[in-house]
Amino acid sequence: MIKSPQINKFDNVYHQIKLILNEARHHAYRAVNFAMVQAYWQIGKIIVEEEQWGKERAGYGEFIVKELSKKVTIDFGNGLVEPI
Repeated sequence: MIKSPQINKFDNVYHQIKLILNEARHHAYRAVNFAMVQAYWQIGKIIVEEEQWGKERAGYGEFIVKELSKKVTIDFGNGLVEPI
């Protein structure tokens, strides 16, 4: 079956739009991933500073980590961010 020029033009326009949307989605994923890495690093820094209190090693599994885990899960759910 031979496509009409109008259908070919439509396919071309659709293909261009699809490329733009896929590229935008890719950039959005990268931006979100970067922001979440920064957030996790900052959270880890705060926890380590609070857990270690100047000691060389932290007492992991103590109160702050357990309680933070409970509260963060209540407020943000498992995984912290809903998938896109």
